[in-house]
Amino acid sequence: MNVKNIIYSLFMVFTIILAVTGCANERIEDQFVFGKSRVHCANTTITVNSPFELAVKGKQADIGDLMSTKVVASGYNKHIQINVNGDLSDTEHTVDSLKKETLKIIENDAAVSNLQVEEKTGKVGNITTEILKIEFIENNKGKNIGITITEYIFEYNHVIWRVIYQYRTEDTVGKALSDRLAGQIIPGTVL
Repeated sequence: MNVKNIIYSLFMVFTIILAVTGCANERIEDQFVFGKSRVHCANTTITVNSPFELAVKGKQADIGDLMSTKVVASGYNKHIQINVNGDLSDTEHTVDSLKKETLKIIENDAAVSNLQVEEKTGKVGNITTEILKIEFIENNKGKNIGITITEYIFEYNHVIWRVIYQYRTEDTVGKALSDRLAGQIIPGTVL
């Protein structure tokens, strides 16, 4: 057996070992760099884990107006979209009213079919949070597209926060990102 055959045989054995042990499978953490985006509203901040920067009015969310009474931060890649909305709470803007509004908008959308909604209560930090898991088919220009949304709605320091993760249901990377980011919301500033 010559040296080339020995090297080739060792390479093949090593490749088989990697495949069998799963080392060749790429994890979501190997595909994306996760960071923290801080979003500000009414002198309150929440920190959201994300695989990309969130932006407010075209600028990095971290440097947004701390005193703004309303904020919409968003970011996306080809697999997932993340939206973070903050609005001062009052008698019209409560966790419950925003949850009902979200469901009403989707239920009344003529382009939506096969709507499935799961409602549950969870925690963001130590704050009670309404969590909506919504799946539906959207008819967009004659094309049916499965959409999955996970939305967290909670009140922190008199601001109603909505953190929304949305991806195409058949996108396995989008689902893996959504699963990885689920609940990765921290009230306050985290560096």
